[in-house]
Amino acid sequence: MSSVFRLRLNAEMVWKKAEEAGDVTLDAIAQRAGLDESTMSRLLGGRTTPQTASLVALKAAYQISLDALLIVEPVEPQRVPA
Repeated sequence: MSSVFRLRLNAEMVWKKAEEAGDVTLDAIAQRAGLDESTMSRLLGGRTTPQTASLVALKAAYQISLDALLIVEPVEPQRVPA
C-alpha cells in the first residue's frame, strides 16, 4: 500500500519572517506576497493545501526556501469496505 501525505504551510515560519520584515498583520503578509487576504488566512490556519503559486509568492516575499515553507504530514489511509 502506498503512503499518503498531507501538505500544509509552515505558518510559524511565515509569521516569523513576516515579523522580521515588519509585517505584523494578516493583511500586510497578504499584500507583500500578492495574495488575497482570505487565501492567506486559510493557508496560515491550515484550512487549505498550499498551491504552487502561493508557495512561490511567499518564497519571493520573505526569502523562505520551499522546503521550509512546507510541512509534510503522513495521513492514515482510509480503508473502503469491500
